[in-house]
Amino acid sequence: MLIRILSLFLLGIYSASAVTNVWFSPGGKGDGSSRGNPRSYYPDLLYWKLLGGDKSIDRTVIMHFLPGEYLIHPIDTETVYASDFRITILGEGARPEDTVLKLVPNYPSGASDGGGNWVSVIDLARNNEYLRRFVMENITIDGNWEGQTNYNHPSYLRSYKNSPVNVSARTGRIRKVIVRNFGAHGLMPQRLNDLGEGVEVFPLFVTTREEGQEPEDGDPCPWLVEECEVTGFNGLYNGYSSCLMGVTKLNVPETPDWAFKDNDRRLIWFRRNQVRGVPQQAGVIALGAAGIGTNYSGRITWSDNVILNGSGFNTDTGALWDLGITNCLFLDVVSLGYLGSPFAGQPSHRRYDLIGNSIRLGGFLFSADYMDFGYLPGTVTPKEDQSLVLGRRRTYQSSGLFIGGIADDIELAGNWFTTRPSEQFRGRFLPEGRDSTFRLVYRMPSKDPNDPKAPSIPRFDALNVDLRGNFFSAVPFDFVSLKGLEGGKVSRLTENASPMQAVRQPAPSKHPFVPAGVIQRVVAFYTNQPRQLRLQGLAVDSKTVRIMESNYVDRVLSGACEVSFGNPSRSGNDGKFVVPVRVAIQPTPLSGGVTRPLSRRLVVLEVLAGSLNPQKLTALTDSEGIAKFTYSVSSERNGMDFFRAWTDFGQGTREEFDEHQDAWATLDYAHGTTVSVVSNPDVCDARNGTPATFRIVRTGRLDRPLTIAFGSLTGPLAAEPGIDFEWTGPGRDRVGRSLTFPTGEREVEIQAKPLPRTARSGRLVTLTISEGEGYGRGLPYIGRAVVFNPGK
Repeated sequence: MLIRILSLFLLGIYSASAVTNVWFSPGGKGDGSSRGNPRSYYPDLLYWKLLGGDKSIDRTVIMHFLPGEYLIHPIDTETVYASDFRITILGEGARPEDTVLKLVPNYPSGASDGGGNWVSVIDLARNNEYLRRFVMENITIDGNWEGQTNYNHPSYLRSYKNSPVNVSARTGRIRKVIVRNFGAHGLMPQRLNDLGEGVEVFPLFVTTREEGQEPEDGDPCPWLVEECEVTGFNGLYNGYSSCLMGVTKLNVPETPDWAFKDNDRRLIWFRRNQVRGVPQQAGVIALGAAGIGTNYSGRITWSDNVILNGSGFNTDTGALWDLGITNCLFLDVVSLGYLGSPFAGQPSHRRYDLIGNSIRLGGFLFSADYMDFGYLPGTVTPKEDQSLVLGRRRTYQSSGLFIGGIADDIELAGNWFTTRPSEQFRGRFLPEGRDSTFRLVYRMPSKDPNDPKAPSIPRFDALNVDLRGNFFSAVPFDFVSLKGLEGGKVSRLTENASPMQAVRQPAPSKHPFVPAGVIQRVVAFYTNQPRQLRLQGLAVDSKTVRIMESNYVDRVLSGACEVSFGNPSRSGNDGKFVVPVRVAIQPTPLSGGVTRPLSRRLVVLEVLAGSLNPQKLTALTDSEGIAKFTYSVSSERNGMDFFRAWTDFGQGTREEFDEHQDAWATLDYAHGTTVSVVSNPDVCDARNGTPATFRIVRTGRLDRPLTIAFGSLTGPLAAEPGIDFEWTGPGRDRVGRSLTFPTGEREVEIQAKPLPRTARSGRLVTLTISEGEGYGRGLPYIGRAVVFNPGK
């Protein structure tokens, strides 16, 4: 008894009915017993007291965070498996963004030169935790990427992952949570045949196992993730993110036979969420699932979600069964999804329902590849391949469904497809010669057609793919003039053929709007629709299996309000600059409508700080949903304007930008002459003297030469000219701190040539364009390359 009283005294928390409630505030000085008497937060309180292994502490813990920003160590337990904890984290503000849990800067997370450095803000899975229940609502979880990006930190050279939410529990609910500002340090080349650690980030990751469990607190399934927003992926060197990620273990000892055989059962439901990705990069995959080891996984549904940029889904690991992606809106994605893998013993993927989604394909994406080894058919051992160029750019074909392994009973039906206009398919930095062809279903070939040096990988045919009822828009960017695609039940997909190949022809159209820029966030609209649920569970006697059915009205996605830029233009010779912005509703097939521009809608355009012409303007949309903004631009000035346009929604302030409330888009535009840099490849390979090449690109007039200045960034472990590398220009002559574009040339190259005897592996070369006469800095004006020198 004395110990129990002393524990409560030390905690400053009063508990009743075996439930501990504690209130925190950023400057709290109370005992935490109530909202009016909050206490300050410190990590040892959680780890050793609230979430510790002391059985005298209550196992149901509710943490209330009052509005404000908290710099915290990861919220974790004292490694208990299996745990009887029921943990709830609540933000007590009016909106999720009012309360922020932010990872402290430079958190070590057991970092080592061996790699695998992984840190989460909510870290209730990776140390073998398996909670009884986890609930989190109305709060922002911030990975604090800026505070974790000391890119030359020695312990991060073997990769680093920053995943804000990682939770494992029997049941759970995550609702109205913003997950933001996370990323990965990719695998930097250091050693030959270096497998290292993966660089996949999981910003919102939930794990459970099939125990025949039933939903709690009125939820429709054991695990529910709804009305959340995931945004702010950052990558350095390499890396990517699977944002709404679920893993369910279906064949563990706790799995009842009746539950394992119930193909209709669902353990996790992701609904009414928004994932905001990174345009034209291999950075963001919105939805994901994986089988772990010998465990089957699946029984997950994603419905009524909005996905912007990146890729739709990825399920390429382990055996995955019974997945559903329905009534979602995918805008400017490179693919609907990737299914299956040629590796991992060719596991099977069965019973996918990809039904009733709207998909706008946005072209090719690319990622860097730093590996210097390849796999030979029939082996699992990497073989060094000296012919591979470190840092080579790998491009990915745009497709509806990309199949890389065994697949069975896949239904791709009732979906709407459109694309970005063909001239926008390549993106700003993608290779020349790519057209706008895509396949509704793309069968991964045994041989990479774009890389003759790549090893062959045995492939297997996909079986039973249902392609009925899909439509393709004859007008790029919008879902209008829909045409039915031929389909039917396809029994086999051969390696190099698809039952449907659609080509985005640049046919003339009377459609007045030509898009530009990046869609950054939309506002989703919902309509009430009847929904039926069926779930098996155990009766009170824990022996009899019963079937529970419910009919209720649910909020389902009907479409989203999208703000998008058009192509800016000059108005005659009067120096006026015109920027069009359109507001429109992009629909789902469930709505029964088509793309609908919104008239008489107030739009705000902000030319952001750092632009040539910073200002803020407002205008109303016309009958075509287009607002036009006009301002004066001097033809003598060189530089960039950075635009942000939005229309107000939600709880935000009128005519003030609210990132997580408004629909908004961005655009950058070069005036006069600007200079930017693109690095490709981005590795100084001192093994064989291969330099890193930077393309320097200028805009504006070409009838005269242009001399520009550049420099290198310095810092801990940064590469140094004369030690790690030397700059060479056209003709491979050594250059100092300037470079000249000859008359008529749009691009020139500068290389960072490694110095094999003194180059230090893992050092970072950074080239930055300096300010100068007769030009402005474009975007991007910084390029990076990594030094690779085994043994150094």
